[in-house]
Amino acid sequence: MDLGPGIIDQIMDGIQRPLKVFAENNNSIFMPANANEYPFLDIHKVWLFKPSNKIKIGSPLTGGDILGTCFENDVFQEHHIMVPPKTQGKVVSIVEEGNYTCKDKIIELEYNGEIQKVFMSHRWPVRKPRPIVEKMASKILMKWTITFFFI
Repeated sequence: MDLGPGIIDQIMDGIQRPLKVFAENNNSIFMPANANEYPFLDIHKVWLFKPSNKIKIGSPLTGGDILGTCFENDVFQEHHIMVPPKTQGKVVSIVEEGNYTCKDKIIELEYNGEIQKVFMSHRWPVRKPRPIVEKMASKILMKWTITFFFI
């Protein structure tokens, strides 16, 4: 089974720093002060991006909308590339199907006269929760889980 060049084939510490890359670049078992600078994905790796056929110039998009897909590995064959949270606007341009790196711009959105560039990947702080529409009470989740296991 090919696990490919994605995040699933790497060994990470608790905050997604790739330990193999760190070990190859340092002669110490201790993490240096700049250890956060190690990207969890290879920024030079090329991915085949397939844009969604639902997105056209002028389409309104918001955080969480799917821009397209790329092949991750045999386990996760379709990895969705999405608009980052708190990003919105109308599509000004979108790239064609092709090979792109994590740092390549794939779409531009216009909102209130400003152009926002969206890339193949985006950063999100570890301690900042992702925006959600609704948070379910824990008793509801537990009830659903118990029901699920006993059916």
